[in-house]
Amino acid sequence: MEKLSNFSRQEKKNFRRINNEIGEVAVAFQLPENIKGKVFQLYLKAKRKNLLKGRDLKTIFAACLGIAVKEQKIPLAIKDITDELDVSFKTTKRLMKIIAQNLQIKILPIEISSFIDKFCADLNLSDKVKSKAEKILRKATEMGLTNRPSPQGTAAGIVYIAALLNHEHRTQKEVSDVAGVTDVTIRSRYKEIAKELNIDALS
Repeated sequence: MEKLSNFSRQEKKNFRRINNEIGEVAVAFQLPENIKGKVFQLYLKAKRKNLLKGRDLKTIFAACLGIAVKEQKIPLAIKDITDELDVSFKTTKRLMKIIAQNLQIKILPIEISSFIDKFCADLNLSDKVKSKAEKILRKATEMGLTNRPSPQGTAAGIVYIAALLNHEHRTQKEVSDVAGVTDVTIRSRYKEIAKELNIDALS
């Protein structure tokens, strides 16, 4: 990384702000130590490409962090990041796409199983629900039902089904808040998976 002395006073101020934000978010989400360096690298590369002009610094940080956690396959939903930083989810997603495309970063989807673990924990669901969700995931994968754009949406739909089957009902709104996807997405994934897997056979 370039020496701090090479940057303007405003840039140094931005670095300090980002550094403070990283520290707070890293503690909140128990992120690894190396995430800070990755976020700074993305910020500098995006800045050199003139992708950040006129953009809110917190949104820039959220977008860089969102890319960094995806690259390192950390199951942290972008909605969680934007909620923690109090910035727009849609604006952050758009900026992530711009940065990734211009820096030629290919963001691979995080394993659905990682999101299932996280969502079950966040919703205070039992190990029985988690085990049922893993069973549903295996069957859904075998039938080609997991090749969808949003792994969070698929995981959320599966967790919703598993909770219902184990009489630990959570509302679609509760699941959507944790997963960072819409109620409509959960409803769509839940109905498709339940229909294709003949859900009664899993009870």
